[in-house]
Amino acid sequence: MHHKSCWIWPLLLCAGSATAAPTAEALAVYRQAGERFATRVAEAEASDMPGDKGALLRDAEFAALIATLSDEGAMLVEGEDSNTEIEADVEICAISNKANISLVLFDIKARVAPSQDQQALATAFNALMLRNVLQFQDEFISLQPFLFRCLAKQMRGLERFIVSLPPGQFNDVRRRGVLGLRKSVPMIFYGGLMGARETVFREDYRDSLLSTLAENADAYAAVIPLSERKKIMEMAARVASSGNARFGVYAAQIEKAFRSEACSAICALE
Repeated sequence: MHHKSCWIWPLLLCAGSATAAPTAEALAVYRQAGERFATRVAEAEASDMPGDKGALLRDAEFAALIATLSDEGAMLVEGEDSNTEIEADVEICAISNKANISLVLFDIKARVAPSQDQQALATAFNALMLRNVLQFQDEFISLQPFLFRCLAKQMRGLERFIVSLPPGQFNDVRRRGVLGLRKSVPMIFYGGLMGARETVFREDYRDSLLSTLAENADAYAAVIPLSERKKIMEMAARVASSGNARFGVYAAQIEKAFRSEACSAICALE
């Protein structure tokens, strides 16, 4: 795979002050925005418009949907660690992830011939994903940081929930679910770092990725097994050597978090 696009793959896996968790009304609005977002993307893909179909998404309604789906103040408030809040976090992160994926994969099916051999198919697929990230940077600059923060909040809540469970209540179903989430976390974080390192993208977009990863590095590092942290530290070191002083500060925060040997209940799970 071409190094300019292979970082995108991991993003497809799929991630305060004491206040109330998102209200039922706010969650309903978020669901509706996710559904309308999916409809708009599908309609644009189905259009017979020649050329850049992404232009069909550049209007006031779609911008408002992006704003709703990136509204951290309404959706990512810290609450009481109740089961209701944890369930809401899982749903919010899933809706956010779906929106991100739909733009990364925008109109790819119509542009890739399934008859191609696997190598040619992968090359074409990666090139088209890169094209989509380039053309939707204005959208991703809000959507992706929200997703990274949502997953960090979800992991913090899940950790507290696991620790609070009475002996015997952490059953196999729960264990498999947590292990599945933990498996995706290193790849998601590493993918974000690779994106932040690519100079083909605008600096403000790269900054939004890297600053968010640095801000939430402790939450991510805490759940990743010690044996898997070295790869992320190495990528952070590459980012630090880019010559951008601000990026170097962010990368140093990430390296410090992943150098820690602290291992949460999720990290220690076997």
